[in-house]
Amino acid sequence: GRDPVSKILWLKECRPELWNNTIKILDAKDYLVYCCCKRFVTTPDCAHLTWLMDSRPGKICWSENLLTLLDIDHNVLPEICRPDEIAGKLDKESANYLGLNAGTPVISGAGDLVASALGAGSLLETEPHIHIGSSSWLGVHLSNRKVDVINGIGTICSAEINRYLLVAA
Repeated sequence: GRDPVSKILWLKECRPELWNNTIKILDAKDYLVYCCCKRFVTTPDCAHLTWLMDSRPGKICWSENLLTLLDIDHNVLPEICRPDEIAGKLDKESANYLGLNAGTPVISGAGDLVASALGAGSLLETEPHIHIGSSSWLGVHLSNRKVDVINGIGTICSAEINRYLLVAA
């Protein structure tokens, strides 16, 4: 139940009245970006964690094969953009609410897992980090994807373009 794809499928199968009115499926940070600049975007790290993205080098897009297999229309998914990309400008209503200037750039950002690695200064392949909180993991950046199903470790797209973050929960 923790993975977004299972929640998406539950909504689709068990609450069709909600699913049929769904405009976009967004991560929490992506919803906040939408509220600020009215653009539906996500970043590779968050898209990867839906398990609906093709994370192969040079791809980084929604997987048409998986979407077809699960009968999910790609139109309910946001555009995937770089974490450092300007998603838009802060609209007037949001600016007033936040006490900021309208037109302030809003960046796409990064999810908590990959942001923790950046915040810990773990940027090189030789620099692991440990996160201890409500969930805990050991992580290290890699230039290639790795998966070890037996030991429960694998990579997700990093906030650093063309890199992956190996995570052992």
